[in-house]
Order: sequence, then C-alpha cells, then structure tokens
Amino acid sequence: MHITTFAARKEADSAGVLSRFRTQQWLDRLQTHHPDAVTVAERQRDPGEQRAVRSRCGDALGINHDRRHREKDNGHMIRLRQVCLVARDRDIVVDHLENVFGIRTGYNDPHIHRLGLHNAVIPVGDQFIEVVAPIVEGTTAERYLHRRAGDGGYMLIFQTDDFAGHRARVDRLGVRIVADYSSDGFTDMQLHPADTGGTFMEIDRQTPPGDWYPAGNDWRDAVDTTLVTSLGQADVGCTDPEKVSATWGEIMDLAVTIGRNCGMHKVRPDGFCVRFTPAGERGEGLDAIDINVTDTAEILRRAEGRSLPHDDESVTIGGVRFVLKQP
Repeated sequence: MHITTFAARKEADSAGVLSRFRTQQWLDRLQTHHPDAVTVAERQRDPGEQRAVRSRCGDALGINHDRRHREKDNGHMIRLRQVCLVARDRDIVVDHLENVFGIRTGYNDPHIHRLGLHNAVIPVGDQFIEVVAPIVEGTTAERYLHRRAGDGGYMLIFQTDDFAGHRARVDRLGVRIVADYSSDGFTDMQLHPADTGGTFMEIDRQTPPGDWYPAGNDWRDAVDTTLVTSLGQADVGCTDPEKVSATWGEIMDLAVTIGRNCGMHKVRPDGFCVRFTPAGERGEGLDAIDINVTDTAEILRRAEGRSLPHDDESVTIGGVRFVLKQP
C-alpha cells in the first residue's frame, strides 16, 4: 500500500464548529427521522428544557445502500464500511471472532506487510471487521497497543460518494492526513487521531460502491449471516466528547445530536451511529460496537465455551465490547 505522510497543518479552532450545525432544515429533518434526539443547537437554544428519552442509534441498522436516514443538507452518502481492531496476536482474535460470530476471513492483504503489519478482513454482511497486528517493532499499531495497555478498537472506516467534499472540510479544519492511497476505483484518507480526537477515522471512496478494495475481490464468497448480519452503534471514548463530536460532525458534514436519556453527543452516518463517551482508564479509543445478531443465546454459549468475557448482552473480543442486538 502506498503511504504518503503530510506536513502538519495548524490545529482547528473548534470554538465555532457547533454553530455550523444550527440550521432549521437539519432540525426538521432530524425530528422527522429521530424524534427521540435533539440537535446540539436546539439544546443550546433551550438549555433549561429536560431532553430525555432513549436513543435509538442501534435500532434497525440495515446494510442496504438505499436505506439512508440523513441529517445533512447535501444528500451525499457516508456510511460505516469497516471497523479495525488492533491485537498483539492476530490469529487468536480472528479465531474468536470467527467461531463466536460464525463468520470467516475473506482476505489477508499481502501489501500491508510493508507497513510492519499483517491483517485479516472478515465480512459481516457487506461491512467488515479487520484485525491488524504488528510483525515488526516501532509501528504505530505497536505504540497504540502500548498506550491502551492491550488489544482494542483501532479505527472506524467510512465510505462516501463525496470524497472531495470531505477532503475539503479536512483541509479547512487543518486536520492532518497521515496516509492516503488511490488505486482501481478506490481512494482513501486516514486522519490523525490527535487532530480528530477519539480514535482513527478513515474516509474512503469506492467505485463501484458495492465493491471494497481493502477486502480483495472474493470477499463475498466468505459472507455468512447465519448469526450476525451487520454492525451498529460504536462507542468512542474521548477526553472531550463535545469537542470531538463537533470535529467529527464537521468532517462528515453531519449534525451533532444528544441522546435524551444518555446525554451523549452523537453523529449519525447512514444506518449507523457514533456515540462519543467520556474516556475510561484506557484513554481515548474505540471501546464498543453494536453487532446485529440473529441468535443471542447461541453467541453467548459460544463465548462461554471459550471463556471470553461476556454478560447477558455482550461479548468482549480483542479488547472491544460487542453489544449484541437482536430484533
């Protein structure tokens, strides 16, 4: 994979970022599709009102490209396509994922070795869980493992049909691009987490949109939706959830909302939700992700058989809590 490192750009002044989301059109659209949530702007206009109630970030999160609930004006698509975990031992984490969730690896990228890593890309419907692990010393992944004291969530990777628009917003905010790549109808940019906050964010464009270059050509042969069908809400731990959510929302051209019961800041790409939570003792990073399942009891049985951490609604694999959502 071709990697280009860019010179540092000045940090964004986030003080006025939220104001860019304050449009009545967004508010009207939000209330139509998500009556249980409010925009940051509405909350600021009426700070005394108790905005309570549940958030339905994880409800009915389908993987259909045509099923989109938008909270932006331009009508462009941006959706979660891939989640990346980082592990000290790739094969152990992959084995747990495959056997607990009934999924299987569709691709091992031969080019990633030049970055000092090896990986496995596992389809979940037409989304993906990637596991990367360092194979040499001194990699960013190795430093991340050290900083977070073990395996964990590493990156959220989004697909868009408006790459130029997102790139322009990244440049305007002064967010550094640590890597970019373009080949065979695929273009990506990986953003510096020190500038975005939370965790690594990557935004990609794929033509045709149903393909996925990072998963190779034959990933559809590995799809098995017997137990799991798609990925849902992600929890990203942040030292400053309000600031981080504002930056992510600006980059993705999405409104920031606040869950009424949880009070958490959120952005909602198509069919997905990123919830920005206060960072725990492990520091900033991707802590949890919802996974839509067909048989919670069977998944928990498999997790127990492997002595994996679990409770009545979740399983922890590779340092990430997978919250099981069954219709």
